[in-house]
Amino acid sequence: MIVTFAVRNIATGEITSTGYCPDYDLMLKPGVGEAVDLVDPDVKDDMHYYDGSEYILRPLFGFIVPPLTIAVDATFTVTGIPAGTTVHYAGGSDAVDDGILEWSSMAEGVFHFRVENFPYMTETFNVTVTDV
Repeated sequence: MIVTFAVRNIATGEITSTGYCPDYDLMLKPGVGEAVDLVDPDVKDDMHYYDGSEYILRPLFGFIVPPLTIAVDATFTVTGIPAGTTVHYAGGSDAVDDGILEWSSMAEGVFHFRVENFPYMTETFNVTVTDV
C-alpha cells in the first residue's frame, strides 16, 4: 500500500516537505524539532499546516490589493496586512508591523511582490509603473 507523509516543524506546524512511498519503505527519522505524520494525499506543504491537532488549510491574508498600475513616483498602498509580514520586492524586503505597505518607484517597469507570514499562504502580485 502507498502512504503519504508530511514532515513538519513541531514548534510552528509548518510543513517542510511531503511525499509518498510504499508503507513498508516508510522509515523516516525526523530531524531535530521535526515530526513525521501519515497524512491524507490532499495535504500539500504550500497549502496546509498542522494547527496542533490536525492538518488544515493555511489562511489567506485577506488584504485587498489596490489597482496594480501606478504612475512613476506615485505611492502604491496596501492596508490590512498582519503584523510580522515580510514583503519581498525587487531591490529588497520590508517587515510590515503597522498593517500598511507603501511603495513607490522612480523607474517604469513591472515589479514583482511576494508577501509571507506563516501560517498565511504566500501571496504574489505585480505592480506596473508607467510614465503617465
